[in-house]
Amino acid sequence: MVRNTSLAQLFLHDFKDFIRYPVSIYPASIQIVLTLVVPYAFINFYPAQYFLNKQDFLLFHPVFQYLTLAVGAVLFTGAILLWRWGINHYHSTGS
Repeated sequence: MVRNTSLAQLFLHDFKDFIRYPVSIYPASIQIVLTLVVPYAFINFYPAQYFLNKQDFLLFHPVFQYLTLAVGAVLFTGAILLWRWGINHYHSTGS
């Protein structure tokens, strides 16, 4: 496959709707996905918990609100490594 936009659409558009609401309103399975698998909860939920001084954590420990910078650094490093891997393995279609 040279071009596959369905995976990008899933992560950029479909999952984006989940961060419009607090993670704590979702079932435990969705909270796990949004915190550990696709860490969108670190975009707004955990920083908002810190700045608003809220303590309504239902599933995860309150220390997760302090992990936002670490998660961002890990994801940024992973993105750079993935970018470099992609550049090294790029194949043109010839057009």
